[in-house]
Amino acid sequence: MENSLFEIFVSAKNNNEECKLLLVEKFRNTIKYYSRKLNYECAETDLNIFLLTLMKTINLDKLKELDEKAFIKYIYISIKHEYIRLSKKNFYINSHEVLCDIDIIDYLDKNQLELPTKNMELINTLNYLSKKQKRVFTCIFIYGYSDTETAQIIGVSKQAIGRMKKRIAARIKEEYF
Repeated sequence: MENSLFEIFVSAKNNNEECKLLLVEKFRNTIKYYSRKLNYECAETDLNIFLLTLMKTINLDKLKELDEKAFIKYIYISIKHEYIRLSKKNFYINSHEVLCDIDIIDYLDKNQLELPTKNMELINTLNYLSKKQKRVFTCIFIYGYSDTETAQIIGVSKQAIGRMKKRIAARIKEEYF
């Protein structure tokens, strides 16, 4: 017996495990598509959890007047919006991830530990810089971000990044030449 998607949602909302599996299977291709676009390890799981959460929290009384195609489109659009939300969240996390690396360098500095690398002079250069200068140095010279990207990550203007680069260069020149 072929049930409409709306009826499957109603049954799934009432804790019918078979209907929950049917829902996940029905939207599997869409979830896989968006999880590949998100490009992180647990993206598919996050989208599946969203679908099951949507199934629990959706107000079906407001949607029961919709025909089958409109209801399916509503679910697809909801998944797409979750993809957009996760994409923005991961962009924010990735753009601020560089700060974690700076914290590692600060930890190494405080505990006078050495980082195994071929270019120790580069790491030692960071000892002479302020915390903000270390962030700029790491973003531009290690990760290769542009001045504009670095300004967005750190939260200052592009001109401030230019001035800081000049100060970093002067400090390095002062220490090494």
